[in-house]
Parts: sequence; structure tokens; C-alpha cells
Amino acid sequence: GYHNHHPQHYDQTRYYGVNLHNVWYRGTVEFRWFQATLHAGKVKAAIQFVLAIAAKALNSRGASSRKREFNPASAKYDFRVFLLHLGLIGDEFKTARKHLLNAMPGDAAWKNGRPKPKDPKPAAETTEVCNGAN
Repeated sequence: GYHNHHPQHYDQTRYYGVNLHNVWYRGTVEFRWFQATLHAGKVKAAIQFVLAIAAKALNSRGASSRKREFNPASAKYDFRVFLLHLGLIGDEFKTARKHLLNAMPGDAAWKNGRPKPKDPKPAAETTEVCNGAN
């Protein structure tokens, strides 16, 4: 069995977003990204998100270690694109996308914000042509 030479109830590695502490003892991974809730839609969204990440990790050939710049103005759009790359596409995952994107700033449909409508062109003056008939 396992003998802890430095008795401490919990190891410090358990307090990360992805807790790998029990991989070697119980064969489990713990994701600590979500707040406690009883809302069924939020729980389902969290489960679908974690399962999609796990599936992507299992099925991908590699990953990039290059850090991306964070732009808060386009965070919601970037995260929506990430969710689509994970395969959370279609009506089946509509609720999951809604709950995962809910608290993020920005616009999910536009990377640089919704474009402002162009000024309507003034209507060209029309001239009435009289054909001489009254």
C-alpha cells in the first residue's frame, strides 16, 4: 500500500484546477473549475465540457504549448470557438454553451464587438418627369 512519510491530510497538489493527486491511487482525475450548484443545466454543462476536454485529449495527436494572448474584449467569442472545436456543436449542446458563456464579457458572435450599422445613404432626389398629359 501507500505510506505517507510526511503525514498531512491533503497534499498541496490537490488545490489546482485539474487535480491529478488521485491518479496513482484511485485512477481518477478531479476538475475543480466549477462552483457548487443544484441547477441541472449548469451541472450538465460542466459534465459535458469536462467530457469534451477528455475526449479531445484522447483523440488528438498533439497540442501546442504556445501561449495565446488574452483579450478580454474577445474572450466570449474565443471561448465559443474553443467549445465548437471541442465538438460542442448543435442543439444538443446549446444549453451547455449558454451556461458556460453566460458570465463572460464580450459578444459571442463577433470577435471585435458587434459592428456598428452604417449610416443609411440619403435617397437620391427624384425628379418627376412630365410627359405633357394632364
